Amino acid sequence: MSREGIASRSDGPLFDAAKARARAVDPDTSKAAAVHVTRTGKAAAQVRQAEWLVQRWPGYTCRELAEFDLDRAAYEWLHKRLPECRGVRKGEPRKCRVTGRQAATWWPAQEEI
Repeated sequence: MSREGIASRSDGPLFDAAKARARAVDPDTSKAAAVHVTRTGKAAAQVRQAEWLVQRWPGYTCRELAEFDLDRAAYEWLHKRLPECRGVRKGEPRKCRVTGRQAATWWPAQEEI
């Protein structure tokens, strides 16, 4: 796909959201994928799921939250969507129970740490 292809033309608010999901240095295929998940509503559904997980289990790390989801690939999208959630905020890091490494915790936006 050329630089003037689907990933580089402006198609309004949906495209702007997709553009934010792909970095300028990403290949055109990644940019096209970002447009696809935005236009199909998949990214919005993932954001809602991420917010639900944090509401249900506040103070968990991304990797711990992924363990609660039945989708084996949950971590692949969860770590991308948590920063996009308006109802969620990043908390203090702690040792993750899954990886054993320091990781950020995630909290509902109104929740105190």
